[in-house]
Amino acid sequence: MNQRKRKVRDFIYSADARKCKRHDIVINAVKNTELTGHFHPYDGLDNISDTNITTSKMDELDILQLIRESKIAVYPGDETSNPAAMWECVAAGLPIIMNQNIHGGKHLVIEGVTGELANHKNYYNKMKHALDNLDKYNCREYFLEHFDPIETIKKYLDFFKKNGWKG
Repeated sequence: MNQRKRKVRDFIYSADARKCKRHDIVINAVKNTELTGHFHPYDGLDNISDTNITTSKMDELDILQLIRESKIAVYPGDETSNPAAMWECVAAGLPIIMNQNIHGGKHLVIEGVTGELANHKNYYNKMKHALDNLDKYNCREYFLEHFDPIETIKKYLDFFKKNGWKG
């Protein structure tokens, strides 16, 4: 069965609702549109009325299942970074629509391969572009080719050791 046929929503955003995570960019982008999405975990910081966004609290739903059921991931934050969560999405084959002004993690987006960079004015258009062209992205393949899990862990361990970790 085609993976894309099992998808139940257009996008997922895996980030708790703090101002720097910029949920407002996605909310404004999808307000009064047909796009469906999910925020996890989410505590209701922003008003999601006039959107097709559902929410869940931490440990209420399985994040891996939410990722599997989504077509793309969004990371609109600017003064933030969460490369591990972003890479989970890329490894699962979800293109990422990322804020071009994000402080960390921007290197994870290879435009047209693992996702797209967007700003608050064109966020909807970038999301729609990715959704309309899902088969052109090679997220999982790129991840597997460039980020072998064992080699990546070794690099992290070397980094921690160089910075004083005694483990």
